[in-house]
Amino acid sequence: MSDNKNYKVEWSFDFDKVAERIKGSVEGLVGEVEVKTEQYAVPIENTTAAQIELGLSVGHTNVKALGESLNILEADIAYVGEMEFSVSGEAIKQIKLAQKTNFNNIGESIKRSIGFAVKGSNDLKWDVGLTKAIPLELRFGGGVGPAVVDLTDINLRGLTVDGGVGETTLTLPGTTDVYSATLEGGVGRTNLIVSKGAMVNLTIEGGVGAIYITVEPDAHVNLKIKGGVGETKVEVPADAGVSVNASGGLGNVAVPAHFTRLSTEENFMSRGGSWETTNYASSENKITIEYEGGVGQLVVR
Repeated sequence: MSDNKNYKVEWSFDFDKVAERIKGSVEGLVGEVEVKTEQYAVPIENTTAAQIELGLSVGHTNVKALGESLNILEADIAYVGEMEFSVSGEAIKQIKLAQKTNFNNIGESIKRSIGFAVKGSNDLKWDVGLTKAIPLELRFGGGVGPAVVDLTDINLRGLTVDGGVGETTLTLPGTTDVYSATLEGGVGRTNLIVSKGAMVNLTIEGGVGAIYITVEPDAHVNLKIKGGVGETKVEVPADAGVSVNASGGLGNVAVPAHFTRLSTEENFMSRGGSWETTNYASSENKITIEYEGGVGQLVVR
């Protein structure tokens, strides 16, 4: 029996249409809001490592490595509401920069955010530079808006990302040391690039939206994915040693033709199982994919 079938799409999710409906519903709910700007900097001095927490808010986010700078962090932020900024420690610094949340007045915070979106301003932003000079552990709390986080040149020792709302593009560095990264999905598409030569244990908890992962050559990746709602696509180098184990969920699993199927898990909802390339056991840098399905298919190519 052929696996090629035609499916009728009964349900779809359009973020742009949802945004327009929200805008129409709340137009006039609140008035103009005050946009504030602030710059922050933390010098390296005698610091040998740092733990940095960024609690993002509403707006466009860009994070990248600093050039030749004597600072651990430099940030240029345009925001509404209030910010929280703290620095502690000496040799190992703890740095927190976050949107302050008043849980006793969360309704007002939501209205301010919606009001700003309705007015259509693009002024809100987080432009953040991070040092390349010392090891960093990073935690990002998701905001509302597109985010581009380029950690290519960062000496990364650990990463946690709590998903926000909007498209996220994240580039992980290639390092000589193994590090761990955890991404908890939000709402919107996630684009993830694992740089050449990376050695990473990567865990992804899917949210609502597609997840596209690109693994560059000579990377050693242990990838665990718990699917959310949306397609998950993993692009691997053509000659990579790859192992795939997939189970559960609502959706199919597609792998390249040269993968050998080792086991089968099929039911009326999904097609799972395990696959390997013939060179997996002998490869120095392996890509291992453990996938627990959600709603949507897994594609490895």
